[in-house]
Amino acid sequence: MKSKYLVVFVFMLLISTFFTNAMGNFVENDKTNNLLIKNNIKKDINYSKKINCLSFDDIIYDISFNQIDWYFDGELHTIFSSWGRMDFTAIPGFTDIHYMNVVAIATYEPTWIIQNYPVLPQEFGVPNNQAVNFNIEDFGIPQGYQLPWMQVLITFDTYPYQEPPYGDFYDVPVYTLIRDAWGHGDEPPADVGAPIGHRARNIVENIAQHENVPSVQEDSRNCIAGSYSRSIKWLDNEYDLENLDEDTTAQDVYDNLTALGVGHGTGMGKTEEEMLTLKSDYLEGLDNRSVTKFVDFGYLGNVDNATEETTDNLSSWLSSELETEDIEMCYDSHCVTITGMYKQGNQTYLRYRDDERQGNDSVGDNRTKSGLLENDSGTWKFKGFKIDYVVSESINNPPENLEINGENEGQAGEAYEYTFRSTDQNDDDLFYYIDWDDENIEEWIGPFSSGEEIVIDHIWDEEGTYMIRAKAKDIYGDESNWEFLEVTMPLSFKTINPRLQNSFNKFPNFSFLIGNQLKFLK
Repeated sequence: MKSKYLVVFVFMLLISTFFTNAMGNFVENDKTNNLLIKNNIKKDINYSKKINCLSFDDIIYDISFNQIDWYFDGELHTIFSSWGRMDFTAIPGFTDIHYMNVVAIATYEPTWIIQNYPVLPQEFGVPNNQAVNFNIEDFGIPQGYQLPWMQVLITFDTYPYQEPPYGDFYDVPVYTLIRDAWGHGDEPPADVGAPIGHRARNIVENIAQHENVPSVQEDSRNCIAGSYSRSIKWLDNEYDLENLDEDTTAQDVYDNLTALGVGHGTGMGKTEEEMLTLKSDYLEGLDNRSVTKFVDFGYLGNVDNATEETTDNLSSWLSSELETEDIEMCYDSHCVTITGMYKQGNQTYLRYRDDERQGNDSVGDNRTKSGLLENDSGTWKFKGFKIDYVVSESINNPPENLEINGENEGQAGEAYEYTFRSTDQNDDDLFYYIDWDDENIEEWIGPFSSGEEIVIDHIWDEEGTYMIRAKAKDIYGDESNWEFLEVTMPLSFKTINPRLQNSFNKFPNFSFLIGNQLKFLK
C-alpha cells in the first residue's frame, strides 16, 4: 500500500515539475526564492561540459550569461533589471573578424538577442575579456522578474548574418551580476530602462582601437577619477610622460587624483569643471607637452587650462581623436574611458572600460564593453543616454616635415608661385610664418589642415639673392623647425627704358647677350 502511495507521489511530483518548467520561465520578484533558484542552477556541473562541446571553442571560451541587479551607494536599487549581459574571453590568434550571433529561447520562441557582434583579431589590440549587453524585455519578460535560465545558439562566421542562424540550442544558467547604477551625481531614476544591445547587419568598418588601456578599481561614485587615470596611464604607455615614474600604475594615478579631490563630486565640494581643471593641471605637471580638450553639450561651465572644441559630428571627432589621444565620455551622471570604436552601416559603436562594481576591488574593471553612439534628432546619446561632455588628453608634438617648393631663380618684378606644406603628428590644424627676406612677411596665416598644400605668389622688386624661411605652428602653439629656400632674382629688363625693352622682346637672343654684358659691367 505504501509503495502505491509512493508511486502516486512521485508521479504527481513529476507532473508538478513539468508544469513548473513549462509555466515558470520567469519567476516573480521574490528575492529569497530567486536566490535559491540561482544557487541551485550554479551547481549544475553539466554547464561547462555543454559549453565545451560548442563549435566555436576556437574563438571564445569562459562564457556566461547574466541578469544585472543595479546598486547605488552600496544599496540595492533595481532587482532583476532588463539588462542582460554576455561575458566571454576571446582566444588570441585568429586572423579574421568574426561576427558573433546569439539566438536564445527563454519563453516561447527563439529571439535573436545579439546580432553580428564583431570579435576582432588580436592585431587590433582588443582585450580578450569582453562583454555585450542584450535586452531581457525582448523575451517578453518585464523588469522585476528573474530570468533563471535559457537555451542558446551561438554562431561565429566571417560575414554578418541578415537573418537569425539556425542550429542546436544548449541550456545555460543566467547568473546575477551586481553593477553600480551610475558613478556620481544625482540618484538614478527608479526605472533604469533596458539596454539597446548590439544589433547590426553590416560588415565592420573604420576600426579605431587603443591597445594597453589599463584597468582601475574605483571607490563608490568615483568614476571621474577612474576614467581620467586610465587615460593618463595610457598616455604614459604610448608617449612616456616625462615626470611619471615607469613603476607608477594606473591605480597610483587614481590615488593621486582622488587625493586632489577629483572623483569625489560634491562630497568634497568640487564641481565637475573644477575636477577637469585639476586633472588638466596634474597631467601638465607630468608632461608640459600635454593638452586637454573637451566638447561640451551644455553641461559644463568655464573650465581652466583646457581647450573647448565644437563639432557637429561627434562620431567623426571621436574617430580623429582616437588616432593619437585618449577619451573619456560622461553621460547620465557616469563617466567611462573610451578605448575604441567601429562602424557597421549607419551605426557607430564605442568600446569602453569602467568599474562595474565600485567599492569592491576584486570584481570591478575587468572587461571591455561596447555601446551604441547615436544622434537622436540633434542630441548625441550613448547607450540611449544623453551625453553631457567628452574629454580627450594628448601629448602634443610640433609640426614636422615642412617643405617649400618653387622657382630658385627668376626675374625681379615677376610674380612666382611657391607652395608650403607641413604635417602634424596630432593632426592639428596649422598656421604658417613666411619671411620672404625683402621686409615682407606672412605672419601666421591660417589655419590650414595638416598636410594641406598652400600656394602663395610673391614678387621681388629688386634683383638679388633672397633666403625664404618658413615654419609651421599648430593650434596649441608648438612650432616646427625653420625651413629655407634660396632664390636668385637677376636684373629685370622692366627697369630699362620701355622702348629698349620692346626691342629686346623682338630679339630675345640679343636681349640675352646685352643682359649678360650689363651684369658683367656691374
